[in-house]
Amino acid sequence: DVTGVQTCALPISGARVKPVLRFYDITHILFDGKNAHSFFDVEVVLAARNWYIHLWSPAKSYCADLGLKTPAGRF
Repeated sequence: DVTGVQTCALPISGARVKPVLRFYDITHILFDGKNAHSFFDVEVVLAARNWYIHLWSPAKSYCADLGLKTPAGRF
């Protein structure tokens, strides 16, 4: 179940966008939406409705956004 969903309009008419989960490394910080140590994207198939993502470092804390990524890399 997805709660607290925010939407916005992207100027992507005709663009080939891909759905991705963007994971932010927020280990030992008070995350403000912009100060993550790093991030990485995982392409997903929306029809699956749920995903298992293997995170290779149990000592880190992550949060994620579900969004669309353009061919130019805009999220």
